[in-house]
Amino acid sequence: MSQGFFEVKAKANIGSIEVNTLPSGDLVANLSLAATKKYKDNQGQQQEKTTWISATAYRRTAELLDMLAQQGTEIFVTGSLVEDKWVDQNNQNRSKVGIVIDTFDVLRRGKEHQNAQNNANYNQSNGQGYNQAPNQGYNNQGYQQPNNRRNNAQGGYQQQGNYQRQPMSQRAS
Repeated sequence: MSQGFFEVKAKANIGSIEVNTLPSGDLVANLSLAATKKYKDNQGQQQEKTTWISATAYRRTAELLDMLAQQGTEIFVTGSLVEDKWVDQNNQNRSKVGIVIDTFDVLRRGKEHQNAQNNANYNQSNGQGYNQAPNQGYNNQGYQQPNNRRNNAQGGYQQQGNYQRQPMSQRAS
């Protein structure tokens, strides 16, 4: 029997982001993502429903998220749907579904970054503001990692060789 997986594509806003270093030296980013759907109910009234999901990114993708994203940043992610299972303190089986992010695009920055960018634009003496190309994809293709403490044996994030994803319950938080 072949192993299957669910590929996920999601456009969402970051609710929170936390980046940590694993004992191996690799980075891990844990995010909460929110997507809001707007619709009209049976009475024609505008309604909103927000769905939250947790997401995790590793290595270079985690590093890029740490540099480019913050609370409120709108991103488009692709990755795999995974289920985390555990037994809680009351001996009840629990589970939750999350996303392991493979690639992402920053669609719109959070307010804190926009305020800093506006200040940079205002302070430019030649009147030219800082402009970044929109919708840059960060899938690490062709990326050469610099020689620093965050290097891993694979030399990049694209899954190579015998790297196996672990279930979320076996990963360090």
